[in-house]
Amino acid sequence: MGDERSHQVDPPVHNEVSGSVGRDSLQAGTLFSGGTHFHVLRRRWRPWVWGTAALLSVALVWVLAVALSDHPAQDSGEPLVVRVREVTDPLWVWAFPDPVPEDALREGALAPTNERRGQLFRDRGAVLSSAYKVTFRGVEKSTSVYQVSLLGNRSEPVRVLDIRTRVLRRTATLDGALVAILPQNEQPVREVVTDLDDPDGTVWLTGDGGAAPRRYLDVKYLTLPRGDEVVLQLTALSARDHYEWELEVAVVQGADTRSTLRVRSDGTATGAPFTSTGWDHDVRYRGGRFSVEPTDDKPGWHMVRAG
Repeated sequence: MGDERSHQVDPPVHNEVSGSVGRDSLQAGTLFSGGTHFHVLRRRWRPWVWGTAALLSVALVWVLAVALSDHPAQDSGEPLVVRVREVTDPLWVWAFPDPVPEDALREGALAPTNERRGQLFRDRGAVLSSAYKVTFRGVEKSTSVYQVSLLGNRSEPVRVLDIRTRVLRRTATLDGALVAILPQNEQPVREVVTDLDDPDGTVWLTGDGGAAPRRYLDVKYLTLPRGDEVVLQLTALSARDHYEWELEVAVVQGADTRSTLRVRSDGTATGAPFTSTGWDHDVRYRGGRFSVEPTDDKPGWHMVRAG
């Protein structure tokens, strides 16, 4: 009989007991099942607990906001982002370091696009110039034109203190060959220029009506907050020599944090240098001097030997 009772399962009886076990937030109960007693603890959150948690969350968010405002994220990268684009005038000159077969010159000269012409000619080491020359301080000079964009990249405004060119390499005139579309009309005005023949490297703003040029940053005040941009149409001048060069841009930010950026033809400090070359009709080009002229026949242009 005793064994039979030990296997008998009585109907479960649930008995809730008022009282506390441990903390006020715990409710005790006793569950009887098969003669075995279990204590079950039920966690019951009080309304004041939820309110306290919410207040703590708000306080934490406020503390984090104050901390971030007192310690803003540090700026990264250079003070200015610089972008550079070579400007191709409708009338152009390509100078080559070595003689080039006339058929290859003709293929490039009559190419349907500037991009295709540039690809063909640069593969042979040629350097692009504008067909327009500029008289600067009484000397006629060849020109090459670059569009230089300066974009602010700091939480505090960046002031540009100086812009100048630094020559990396200077060689004699590229006298291999010359091919050009020469102008027949008035030359365009070049306002922002730098004379590569002058070791000082100053960037100048040319005057109207023959007035003397002035240092560009003596006339223009450049301060660039983040996202603000200024674009310079910079013309490099050379009488005859060939140059590889870069830009130096001196800036100041904050109270007195000064730095100098070096800029090359791709806008970085380490890319290929800018290139500019002088050309002249009086130079004896070993592979010849050629002119591209309009014609009534297709494609509308032909190349002729000019010297």
